[in-house]
Amino acid sequence: MSPGLPYAARVLRSLVASGAPRSRSRGRAWWAALALGCAAAGCAVGDGMQDKLYDSTREYNRAMRWGDADDAAAHLPVVSRDRFLEIHEEHREELDVVDYNVVRLQLDKGRGVARARAELQWHTDERLILETTTIDQVWQWHEGQWVLVDEYRSSGTPLAIFAEPDEKPHPYLPGLEAYRKAAEIGEENDPKAAKRAARKAKRGRGTPPPPPAPAESDIASRAAAPTEVIDGEPGFATRDELAGDDAGH
Repeated sequence: MSPGLPYAARVLRSLVASGAPRSRSRGRAWWAALALGCAAAGCAVGDGMQDKLYDSTREYNRAMRWGDADDAAAHLPVVSRDRFLEIHEEHREELDVVDYNVVRLQLDKGRGVARARAELQWHTDERLILETTTIDQVWQWHEGQWVLVDEYRSSGTPLAIFAEPDEKPHPYLPGLEAYRKAAEIGEENDPKAAKRAARKAKRGRGTPPPPPAPAESDIASRAAAPTEVIDGEPGFATRDELAGDDAGH
């Protein structure tokens, strides 16, 4: 069995290789295990984007938990890494992180954008009072990898290694929209999207007329539709989205 396969996939392969037992009672148990294995393996290996999101957020936040700034920096845009390491080096000796957990994870597959929320408990060497800080992260899928493009404190005690919600520009991260623009990420730059549009036009024997403008109620209903939630509840936005909402009021 390949050690690189997720656990569920390895179990599934073992079940298939062993074959169904001849005993009726054991056979029922085997088929039940196979069904569970198929379901688990489908979640684990059937969606590379989602699987890598779990891996990336876990690796980054684990590195933050144990103060391994070099490993954490590998998940940032290249241009952001030096400043990230400088800031973490400034506070490395005085900060002691006791616990660090991802509590929410949200994925928009259409845009390749994910949001994560993490809670950490910490204290300093001089002040041994346990503090709690909640951090929101924004990740962008780019060239087959997840990249952390924004991160800021959303609640709890301020902590110098994280940006404040109203701190712009970010000390080292570009933000979602700036990163997407710089990397030319969007449907108009998606070769598959261009091919789909060409096929639709060919089926219609020419360039199809533009669709009518949606009614305001349609726009509102689409904007309110939740993205796919992997873990937790929908509803927390990026700072770019929050800024847009503020500008509209």
